[in-house]
Amino acid sequence: MDYYIDKVKDFNKRIDYAKDLNIARLFLEFYMPLIKSKKIFVIGAGLGGDSKIIKDVKNFKITGIEPRQTFQEYVSREYKKIGAKLLKINLGEFAKTSNSISGIFLFIHSINHIPKSQINAFQKTIKNSYIIIINPNPEIGRIVGKVDKTVVSYLNSKKIQKLLDSEIIFDFFYNLIKVKGKDIFLREALVLKTKD
Repeated sequence: MDYYIDKVKDFNKRIDYAKDLNIARLFLEFYMPLIKSKKIFVIGAGLGGDSKIIKDVKNFKITGIEPRQTFQEYVSREYKKIGAKLLKINLGEFAKTSNSISGIFLFIHSINHIPKSQINAFQKTIKNSYIIIINPNPEIGRIVGKVDKTVVSYLNSKKIQKLLDSEIIFDFFYNLIKVKGKDIFLREALVLKTKD
């Protein structure tokens, strides 16, 4: 598993990952004034690289969710620095903590790693919320196959919308690269609003 930690550390140093964090931060700043619940949840906190998005956020309670034990030590240190809380559980277990959860939910390169049963359980508990997702373009999986064996599936925006039973507010692709001789946008950014 040390190999996977090293792989994620290297990914977190990439320039395109820095772009992903900037896009997520832009959306977060836009939606923070619009949400009644002053809570931000980072689903799949990883090694804590995403903490750059939330590190100087004021007047919000920030909670990360990370089920992978090998990652928890790293993310705990990062979250302690910014005064955020870490729950060492998976998304399905988090969904069981309340029958109604609201806030802003960040899925930064994590939604494709979560089993659909957990996403369904989560969907049933969230209300009056915004969901910000930064994802690899699903076309990448079709062109090169799984680039990470921990990926459950490469979900497109319509599948995510259906799974989360939410309205898509923004859906755009960015970061044009060449993959196997084909020009393709590397990333997709989504913002969804749950039905009230």
